Amino acid sequence: LNNKKIKVNNLIIPNYKIANFRRLPDRLVSLAFFLKKRHNTPILKKHLICGLQYDKTGANIRPSDTIIKNWNLNNVDFIVRCEKMYEDWNYIFNKFDYNITMDSAYFNKTDRPNFIDFFSKNELDQIYKTNPLWQSLEYKIYGSLPI
Repeated sequence: LNNKKIKVNNLIIPNYKIANFRRLPDRLVSLAFFLKKRHNTPILKKHLICGLQYDKTGANIRPSDTIIKNWNLNNVDFIVRCEKMYEDWNYIFNKFDYNITMDSAYFNKTDRPNFIDFFSKNELDQIYKTNPLWQSLEYKIYGSLPI
């Protein structure tokens, strides 16, 4: 690669399943502002502090623990943490002997507040209290909660 930036469209990592994961409060804020921009879906904090999420169309709302059950993370070999995306992808690339280092990526990003500024400590507690499965997965994946 000789320090050149290239667009990688496809890598062969046979028989492995990779999933991305994000801390719940960050996902809630990110998705809410994305849907507001894309579909003009209202941002209802009363739903967010209960850990309720709209689907990508903004038509249906479901508890975060219900959504994560559908992801079937027990059958995943690697989890890429959104907050540690480069570190995690580089680990995977190295494991399969790809001579690639990821240090930046282009992706659509919606302007939004940081979840630490958006939610109070009590609201963060409520989010995790109403979504114990997501809470336990965050402990397993990150080693702690952000509160």
